[in-house]
Amino acid sequence: MTKELWFVAFALAFGLSLGTHMSDLGFAPVFTVFVLLTDWRIFMRPLTMLAAFGAFLIGVAQFLWIPLQAATINDPLLLRIPLNTLAGMYVCTLGAFSSLRFAFPLTAMPDRVMIYWGYLIQNFTPVGVALGTFGMWVVLFRHPKRFWLFILMYFVNVLFFTEYKVFDLDVFFIPAPFVFAIFVGVGAQQPLDWLRVAFAHRRAAPRVVSIAATLAIVVFLFVPVLAIAAGSARDNNRTTDTAIGDFYKNVFAMLPRDSVLVSQRSVFGCDMHYWQKVNHVRPDVLAPIFGDKRVPALGAPLFTTAQPQTRVERAFDGLTLLGYDLSDVPDPPTPCVSRRTGA
Repeated sequence: MTKELWFVAFALAFGLSLGTHMSDLGFAPVFTVFVLLTDWRIFMRPLTMLAAFGAFLIGVAQFLWIPLQAATINDPLLLRIPLNTLAGMYVCTLGAFSSLRFAFPLTAMPDRVMIYWGYLIQNFTPVGVALGTFGMWVVLFRHPKRFWLFILMYFVNVLFFTEYKVFDLDVFFIPAPFVFAIFVGVGAQQPLDWLRVAFAHRRAAPRVVSIAATLAIVVFLFVPVLAIAAGSARDNNRTTDTAIGDFYKNVFAMLPRDSVLVSQRSVFGCDMHYWQKVNHVRPDVLAPIFGDKRVPALGAPLFTTAQPQTRVERAFDGLTLLGYDLSDVPDPPTPCVSRRTGA
């Protein structure tokens, strides 16, 4: 493939990657720098740029399912925003979880960086971190253009998500370990290259030494990685976990007819919606998004799977206040969790 075709293929892949996570857009300046360093004249080729832009749009076109799917949904409780409008699409894409971004002051950055450092050590071990750091220097001197691509991608991911206020922070650092693993591989390969050069004047020695050194490095790296993988598999094995299925099977069996079941906030309540839709159970039960203010006006028996931090159990005008959940960060107020008296 020519450079132009690779560039178009890259634009398509970049557009498709946004379906994995919208934060990939942060890599756009990094990719621009890399293109400028390798072949800046490509920006002077109108046909190539037009083809690349079209390929990118094809990748981004995956988000058209939002307004198309919204038009097929008849339950107004599932639509707090008009998804078939540009404003609605923005809320579900670029505007999603905006209150969680850049949530920490600069004074908190040292602590936040140390959190990431802990993840790095946990995933690569101190030896792997040392090899990765060494590999950075090797790439910098041997392939400077690639170095700036990798290192800028790495820091964009790390710096953006150290400012992200979520409890499951580790999963948002997935791109950074992939990039760091490249540096680890380069750092492990460099000693082998030095050995080949050192024994180049001998006929049989280079191949024997190379094989022996390669096996030694593989074992040296594989043993700790295998131990980490075994521990992770043991701690995260959910093949026998039936808690969600058992819970919702009983919940939907116990609910009275034509009742309303309110889930937890945001994505943490999606398990309830998936369970009902995928298993096609209890279509009479409405499952609105948490916080929909129209729910109490429905006049139906009201229940919730949300667990308030502070329980109250007080009756107010036909409703029983179960409890409330307060936060010390500037966030949209959490609605009271309630059920209808007598339901």
